[in-house]
Amino acid sequence: MLICDAVAFHGSWNREPPIGYSVSIVPGKRDGSGAWSPSADLKSTTGFQDILKAPNLSACPSNCFRPTALVWSPSGDRLYVASDTSNEIILLQRGSGPNPSDAIGRRAQVPFAQFFRRLFGEL
Repeated sequence: MLICDAVAFHGSWNREPPIGYSVSIVPGKRDGSGAWSPSADLKSTTGFQDILKAPNLSACPSNCFRPTALVWSPSGDRLYVASDTSNEIILLQRGSGPNPSDAIGRRAQVPFAQFFRRLFGEL
């Protein structure tokens, strides 16, 4: 089984053309202490794979998906992605295939406070 972690690329606000605005997975492993080590060299431009990306970068930064936070479910089969400009929570669920990009995305228009109360209970 391929083990990977996810990274949110929040995106540029002062660059033409805009870059980022995506969530990527990075294959790697954790050591006994829990520290993450990517499989690819740290300078690699191919050691990751986009699993969620803003479809129209020309609309960024004000009118597009812009990931700000990632939270894995306790079971590790769901990744919750918060977007600050679109005010939504996107749920990515692992597929059954061997490729970690076999994810199913579902958009949910849920206010952040309500979402986090559902996920974590009252703080």
